[in-house]
Amino acid sequence: MKKFILFYIACLFSSVLLASCADKDETTEPEIPEELPYTPFAMSKGVNISNWLSQSSVRGEQRKKNFTETEVRQLAGFGFDHLRMPVDEEQLFTENGDKIPEAFELLHNAIKWCKNANMRIIVDFHILRSHYFNGPVPELWTNVKAQSKYLELWAKLADELKDYPNKLVAYELLNEPVAPSASQWNTLAAQVIGKLRANEPERKLVVGSNKWQNVDTFSELVVPGSDPNIILSFHFYHPHLFTHYRAEWSEMKDLNVPIHYPGEIITQQDLNKLSKQEQEIVKPYLGTYNKEVLEASVQKAIKRAKELGLQLHCGEFGCYTKTPRTDRLNWLKDVITIFRDHKIAYSYWEYKAGFGFCNSSGQVTDQEVLNLLTK
Repeated sequence: MKKFILFYIACLFSSVLLASCADKDETTEPEIPEELPYTPFAMSKGVNISNWLSQSSVRGEQRKKNFTETEVRQLAGFGFDHLRMPVDEEQLFTENGDKIPEAFELLHNAIKWCKNANMRIIVDFHILRSHYFNGPVPELWTNVKAQSKYLELWAKLADELKDYPNKLVAYELLNEPVAPSASQWNTLAAQVIGKLRANEPERKLVVGSNKWQNVDTFSELVVPGSDPNIILSFHFYHPHLFTHYRAEWSEMKDLNVPIHYPGEIITQQDLNKLSKQEQEIVKPYLGTYNKEVLEASVQKAIKRAKELGLQLHCGEFGCYTKTPRTDRLNWLKDVITIFRDHKIAYSYWEYKAGFGFCNSSGQVTDQEVLNLLTK
């Protein structure tokens, strides 16, 4: 058996090598791990490009300058092999569903830049007018017309991207779905997949579980069977109190208490100093955290991926810069080690903003974080 596997890998490597020699313009596939029963979307270390075609009001020439081919080449030089590109409906489409040419031009540019830099790209439908992951119950789950529009928007987006090689571009159906029930998201995801598969049977489609793609809901994720071209993707910000410590948009923005990793996240002595309201905020996160605890959480996603025989990806993880620095680096080191130990590709959140390692100009501001991500 071992001899057969070695012979198979040798043949596979030879065929890839011959193909790359025959067509220098095609992106080169890394070696395929022998334990995978499918051809994976070849990626290992990536980063999210936030606040460009998503969650940004900047338009025109300034938007063009906010992310460039020079930066893509720099990220490739750092050692990243893929980008996750969040895109919002309001950037790409008018309210009537018409394409906005300027935004699509930028998206096409980014894809071409990745091809030139031998990187892959995941196009992530991040925010819809009918669905925002941090808002109240989104209209997407209460309005049939909103669901129909979502399907139509994906058809239009895929029509723009369908000619790119499958090994270059993957589609992520929806960032952090927050349906009232998992079955609602599973049903809608199946409809999107069916619509896309009519024209692109081999395109890699990235799907996460309901409730923010949390590992705790991965057992509830259902995808169409016998489709090896689906990638399961989870997000990992565990524990949230630690990774989003004093984030301005969160309920813990004014929290002023020492937090720790590894170890007890808040000591009993420090907990007693908090007001009753503050104690209620931190209560869900109290406990002791270390690499073993984090790995046990990640195993929930690993288990589901193995059950379905599908590739697994961590689409987002990271620590806000207000998290105590030494503890932040300890957490990142452990999480990245877990991903690498289990051969899980990852996209760090994010490149240039509050979780990032570069400033708005693309200059490195945190070499230690960058080293952890790319070593």
